[in-house]
Amino acid sequence: MPMAKRRDQGSGTVYWDPARQRWIGQVWIGGRRRKVSAKTKLDASAALGRLLHGDDPGRLADRSANVRGLLDDWQAKVLTTRALAPSTLRLHQWFAAMWTDEVGHVKVADLNVFMIEAGLARFAKGAAGRRPMAKASLIKARSTLSQALAWGVRRRLLSFNAAAIAELPSTAVPPTTRRALTRSELDRLLAELEGHPLEPMYRVMGRVGLRPGEAAGLCSDALDLDGNPPTIAVVRAVQYRFAEPHLVETLKTRGARRTIAVPPDVVDALRGVVPDPTGLLFHAPAGGLLRAATAHRILAGAADAAGLGPVRPNELRHSAATHLCDLLPPHIVADILGHTTTQMIDATYRHRPAVVRGAEHA
Repeated sequence: MPMAKRRDQGSGTVYWDPARQRWIGQVWIGGRRRKVSAKTKLDASAALGRLLHGDDPGRLADRSANVRGLLDDWQAKVLTTRALAPSTLRLHQWFAAMWTDEVGHVKVADLNVFMIEAGLARFAKGAAGRRPMAKASLIKARSTLSQALAWGVRRRLLSFNAAAIAELPSTAVPPTTRRALTRSELDRLLAELEGHPLEPMYRVMGRVGLRPGEAAGLCSDALDLDGNPPTIAVVRAVQYRFAEPHLVETLKTRGARRTIAVPPDVVDALRGVVPDPTGLLFHAPAGGLLRAATAHRILAGAADAAGLGPVRPNELRHSAATHLCDLLPPHIVADILGHTTTQMIDATYRHRPAVVRGAEHA
């Protein structure tokens, strides 16, 4: 009988056993020698493959590995190498730590969809002293685990990504509904803010859709108000680390760095802004970077005085997106808002008007 051909390291070996008159597949897994046997070499190789990689969902080649190790490896080898905004990186790390606490002790081979759904249910209830999670946060938590498991599948550490089919608990609190101001409501709000040092910042957010952090991070060198057309460049943003503001040049998404042509009313408003000694256009009353709570409080007060009810800073971005979608193709709106696709425009930012016009002219 010919000698068995040497297999790749870690994939085991297949050889003929004359005493048993059978082909034997042998491999070391988790420090233990495992064997299979078959009448033909092909069948022995197939059985060895099933032993190594499994033919049941979630089976690992190394059954001693646990979810903690997988999450640690994914963060070290994948997550930290991505060009992510610091806040996005920290969010993934936070969710990875939660899953480590929840199922880190479970062997990856034994992890199943029911364990993941049970974890999501506990996150929703706020178990172990945590605050209850809303639906949007649960989706992100599931996504973090799913990305880690998908990486494991690609490396043949497991054969099935159970997080990809895990359902959210039915009791999950739906995300807060954002509103979009009509053009007349936006005008009323800006009129109420007239004369306030931050009125131009809110105008930029409501007219061209800058994110709150992007607007707060505008500096004088980002303006070209005498250009044809006048533009602002989004190259910095204020981001928060443990509630402390930091001016950064690593923006939220790959498409966030952009130059936007701005309308005349925004140009006029920005011409009147006096930057601080560092070039920052919008800053705290006593100087320094603007805190999110301050921007929220000033906007809420103006909205209440204008009779608009509660308005959040990010809802000015929703307002701009909705108005722009009435005038421009979605891909242009996505470019203005700093998205690489139109998916978020269609799913999140564009709000349907109370009365849909157009059919009356058909």
